[in-house]
Amino acid sequence: MIIDRCHVGHLKIDVLSDDVLLYISNLHQQRSRQRVHYWGYAFEYDYRWPWHTMVHVCQRWRRLIFAWPNHLEVRVECETKPAVAKALDVWPALPISIRSMVTYKDGGDIIAALEHRERMAEIRLLGLSGPQLEECVTLMQGPFPVLRCLSLGCDANLNDALVVTDAFLAGSASHLRLLGLGGVPFPTLPRLLLTARDLVHLNLWGITSAGYVSPEAMATYLATLKRLRSLDIIFRSKTSFPDRTSQISPPPTRSVLPALLRFTFRGISEYLEDLMAQIDTPQLEFYLSHLL
Repeated sequence: MIIDRCHVGHLKIDVLSDDVLLYISNLHQQRSRQRVHYWGYAFEYDYRWPWHTMVHVCQRWRRLIFAWPNHLEVRVECETKPAVAKALDVWPALPISIRSMVTYKDGGDIIAALEHRERMAEIRLLGLSGPQLEECVTLMQGPFPVLRCLSLGCDANLNDALVVTDAFLAGSASHLRLLGLGGVPFPTLPRLLLTARDLVHLNLWGITSAGYVSPEAMATYLATLKRLRSLDIIFRSKTSFPDRTSQISPPPTRSVLPALLRFTFRGISEYLEDLMAQIDTPQLEFYLSHLL
């Protein structure tokens, strides 16, 4: 008797329900995550998993994955503006991921792709110059309804001339899971955090004096992030801190960050002491501080 091995395998996979296949696919994409590094710090997750291969296995898998793109972190990855145009033509209405270490030569093209805001699920643009960051901020003064991961890194030494305002993301980050800002002056960031109730990773590095947020304000708004698991607060230098003429007494109660597992800090001891006096981290597993 000849056994059709391919047919037998096909029958075995078919006995699994859509819910089970969805669960297996979700586990697969979660295990594909890895840490990425910038400025010497591990600061965000890199979502890469071979969903392109899985959608070509069979019609059922293709239908299932395309039906749950956000749940499975399915993203069409683009590193150039032409790649974005191709994604809009070739693929169904899937979320788009822009990832690039920007250079002067190709920066304009990839930044211009931010115009497709209704599809942008992930934006990661590192190595921006001052003018490039200003262009990004201008294009992002409006709603990004499916944006889940945002990282902007500027290598320039910016002054107060460029400051991110409340118009950024239309003042709402309700879908964000990860927010990373490097060298981006954003003094009104705490108000944006009020809308980011599902934020899991907050990575602030290269903080300058133009983007300074007091430890009192930081503690108050961090307390609203009940799902926050990792926090990086990395100041660029001692000049990032204003002169504090008087010591502000911490409040009588401490804000609880119930899910925080990892905290990295680089700055002056006074800021760290004031911040830690106002927060409680009962689940903290990893803590690293480097004092300037």
